[in-house]
Amino acid sequence: MSELFGVSLDELVKGSPEPREKTGGPAWQPAPACQGSSARTVTGIVLLAVGGLIALLLWRTFLPLFLTPSLLAAGVVCLAVRRHTLLWCLWALYLPVTLLLWSGAFIVLRFTGPGSFLAWIHLGLLLALAAATAVVLYRDGRRKRENRSQREAA
Repeated sequence: MSELFGVSLDELVKGSPEPREKTGGPAWQPAPACQGSSARTVTGIVLLAVGGLIALLLWRTFLPLFLTPSLLAAGVVCLAVRRHTLLWCLWALYLPVTLLLWSGAFIVLRFTGPGSFLAWIHLGLLLALAAATAVVLYRDGRRKRENRSQREAA
């Protein structure tokens, strides 16, 4: 065990390394970190695959019209955007549905009468996403200003 980790029992107990003779074997090297796909990339591929699968399997119904553009847009955003990916994926999920719901083609949301609950929830989601975006952009701007002032001070 001491050869594997390069530490003797005396070093662990006493706290100071004792001189010892070098062995001719190569020093133990830790295994390199796994260079697999990131969670962002996997999520983007899964969203694209699910969006495509829904479009292929349910192409005769109205369901792909609501789900497919959102899922495909979120998948592309997950693959393309490196910072604040969740926020931009949520925008990518929200905007196609919003364009479809607020257009006169299918459903017109009204804030009174039948379906008003859905309209108010939709408006609440818009306000929440807008507030989250404002907070993220404000924090990024503040962080950039702090970094710039630190560089100028140094």
